[in-house]
Amino acid sequence: MNRRTRKIKQYLGRMAILLVGLFAAAGVPARAQQFNSDNYWTTPKGMSTVIVTVGQRHTLFLDTFSLLKSWEFSLGATAFREDTDSDRAAYYQLTTYAKYTIFENQAKNGGAAVKFGTGARPGYYQVSALTKDLRDYWAECPLTLPLHGDDVLLDLIPGGVVNYNFGTQKETAAGFTYSSRLAIYKIIPRSAIVGEVFGTEGEAYSPTQYKTGVRWESPAFIVSLSYGDGLKGNNGAGWELGFISYWGGPSNAFIGK
Repeated sequence: MNRRTRKIKQYLGRMAILLVGLFAAAGVPARAQQFNSDNYWTTPKGMSTVIVTVGQRHTLFLDTFSLLKSWEFSLGATAFREDTDSDRAAYYQLTTYAKYTIFENQAKNGGAAVKFGTGARPGYYQVSALTKDLRDYWAECPLTLPLHGDDVLLDLIPGGVVNYNFGTQKETAAGFTYSSRLAIYKIIPRSAIVGEVFGTEGEAYSPTQYKTGVRWESPAFIVSLSYGDGLKGNNGAGWELGFISYWGGPSNAFIGK
């Protein structure tokens, strides 16, 4: 695929996602799913979620369990597809992490949490080299700020990562991770329009990427469509279709709000 053809596909992709947003069937604060960003919220104790994302770059399967109050524990795997343009072979990566909500406001539409785990996340994939399972460790602090009531939510997620198998020289590298997501509700019925940017600065560098998409949300499951690309000449995730299923009864205070 030449550069001109790739640019045309990227342009058509961006236009298509906007058209989907205009005609798709607000919702609630968007959960992570294929979006790199996250919010402060954790599912109620005794509840679990199954998350599946299928896209041009990778396929993700993730299980999340709420075994304790305000805690979530997740275990998943990502299968990356072969990419001849960037000379990347097909491979898979495991990940596991925990999340704890440390604060929630009285309106229950904003707060703070901490997340920490091991295993590379697709959003911070390094094009230049493959990584081995569970050789990187990361932590971050999702902050959710409500704007204009429940109509707009802003997520800010500062964090850090240490990778013990980074780059072609397999060296130890550290970096500051950043991610910010804006979710707009009550424009499209039962849906949220989401846009985000994210990347890593430092030795474990990952160039800035963006994603934009639409999420249709119901009390039982969520379906979303997104398109991602790089902002500095790098490739992004491309098209992704995501699905979340709730088990053990979703929270009526959160889903379908």
